Amino acid sequence: MKVSIVTEVRIYSFDKKFYVDSSFLKIIERYKKAFGDICLFSRVVESDNCGIKGLKIIEQDVNIYNIGSITSFLFSKIKPSYYDIFKKSELIILRVPSLVSLKLYNVIRKERKKYMCEIMGCAFDAYWNHGIIGKLIALPMFLMTRKIIKRANYCLYVTKQFLQNRYPTNAYSINASNVNIDKPITKKDYSNVDKTTLSLFTAAALNVKYKGQKYVIECIKNIKKQGINVNYYLAGKGDSRYLEEIAKKNGVLENVHVLGMLNKEELNKIMLQSDIYIQPSLQEGLPRSLIEAMNCGLVCMGAKTAGIPELLDSCFVFERKSSKSIEKCILNNIDKDFSEVGENNINEASKYYSSVLDKRREEFYNYIIKDVSKCEGKKV
Repeated sequence: MKVSIVTEVRIYSFDKKFYVDSSFLKIIERYKKAFGDICLFSRVVESDNCGIKGLKIIEQDVNIYNIGSITSFLFSKIKPSYYDIFKKSELIILRVPSLVSLKLYNVIRKERKKYMCEIMGCAFDAYWNHGIIGKLIALPMFLMTRKIIKRANYCLYVTKQFLQNRYPTNAYSINASNVNIDKPITKKDYSNVDKTTLSLFTAAALNVKYKGQKYVIECIKNIKKQGINVNYYLAGKGDSRYLEEIAKKNGVLENVHVLGMLNKEELNKIMLQSDIYIQPSLQEGLPRSLIEAMNCGLVCMGAKTAGIPELLDSCFVFERKSSKSIEKCILNNIDKDFSEVGENNINEASKYYSSVLDKRREEFYNYIIKDVSKCEGKKV
């Protein structure tokens, strides 16, 4: 079955080979296994040997089409060859929110093709947190994204309820996160936990303000006043100077530890050494790092953002953009049995094991294949 996938994920090119991060490679492999013949429309960036460090090579037979920069793509005519490829495709997959997907939706309409939406996050939240221009286009993006999801033939949501409520559809749909976890080999041991010295941890990009680490940093000073020494560990890519300046301004620079980009083994190690995992994001779909931390048996807390409240008990959910609310969440839960909370988190994370989600996706893809084979060419 010939399928075209539209995404804004960056693909890196070096020495006539293509590289992506491991999470997106898993998605490519999943679609390749399900449908066979894959065309990928994405941004391709020329790189060097250093630029592809930590990335994975795309070894599958995948046709990759470089859309160039998003700005140039949006303000130029769609190439005639794209119409030809879409016309030959039996199914189009739009990964949203995405400006590129919205533009290529016009090709889908013209060619009267069936299409699937993979909804990874909220368009409004995604653009609202990107400066003045983002705020200007947030509402139009929200409305246009709602329209194409409403009209889709098939939809896959990463959340259980949040995105479904914001972006309802008449399509055949399922929910399945892109997290890739299995039953934990080791889990957090809280038997000797010292609650007068807490280790907090967040895994997220360091140079992206909407990840919200600044609000955790800003609450450390007040928690220390309660006689609790706090160390906050930050893992992720990007320039950390912005967060270090906030730590310095609040007098807690010695309590904030930037670890940089970690591999899977290093990430698992620091999770098991931490006491509380915190997800303070201002926008998300369903955060993989949070589910991975829950699967380690960690006590986890998160902002009232997107699908995060679907994962956590309400007492572990704090208000967005509020260091005071994070402080309150930590202090109100300090006397709880961390071992019991960790076990509850493992049970919740088990709903996202690969064996569970793979079976759900397989049934979904099989339905699509049968439906497309029956109804190919039906008006979208």
